[in-house]
Amino acid sequence: MARKRSRSSGHPWRKRARRWGRYIYLRLVRQNDTPEKVAKGVGLGVFIGIFPTFGVGTILAIFIASWAKWNRASAVLGTFIMNPLFNPFFVSLSVVTGNLFVPAGSRIAVEMFRNGKLWHGVLHAIPTYLLGNFLVSTFFATLAYWLTLGAVKGYQRRRAAVSGAARVSPDVSSGDRH
Repeated sequence: MARKRSRSSGHPWRKRARRWGRYIYLRLVRQNDTPEKVAKGVGLGVFIGIFPTFGVGTILAIFIASWAKWNRASAVLGTFIMNPLFNPFFVSLSVVTGNLFVPAGSRIAVEMFRNGKLWHGVLHAIPTYLLGNFLVSTFFATLAYWLTLGAVKGYQRRRAAVSGAARVSPDVSSGDRH
C-alpha cells in the first residue's frame, strides 16, 4: 500500500534548498569580521562568479580578497551564484544588456553567422557580450554587497540585543525589587 505524503511536508528539493539557503545565510552572518569586509567579499565573489573566469573564479576570489583584506570565505560563497541553474539567466541578461549599448555589434555578428563566417561572427559578438556581462556583474555585485551588509548588521544587532537583554535583566529570584 502506497503511503500518502502530507501537504505540510513539502517536496524534498524544497527542504534541501531551504536548508542550503539557511546554511549559506548563517555562514555569512557568523563570519568573525566586520560587516563591511564580509559584504565586500560577497560582492567580489558575486562579480567574479558572474563574470566569465573560465573555472578559476574561486581561486581568483581568494587571491583578490586576500590582497584587498576582505573576507575570503564570503568571497568564495559569493562565487557560488553562478551555477547551472542561474547560468542561462546571467548569460541571456548579459547578451541583452550588451545589445542595449552596442546594437550594431550583434547585427554584424548575426549577418556573419548567416554568411557562414562563424568565427568572425563570434569575434564580433564577444565584445558585446563582455560589455553586457560587465554591467550585469557590477549590478548584481553591488546588490549583493548591500543585501549582505544589511543582513550581517541586522544579525549582529539581534545578537547584541539578546545578549544585552540577558545581561541587563534583573534577577527576579533574588527579591531585589524597588
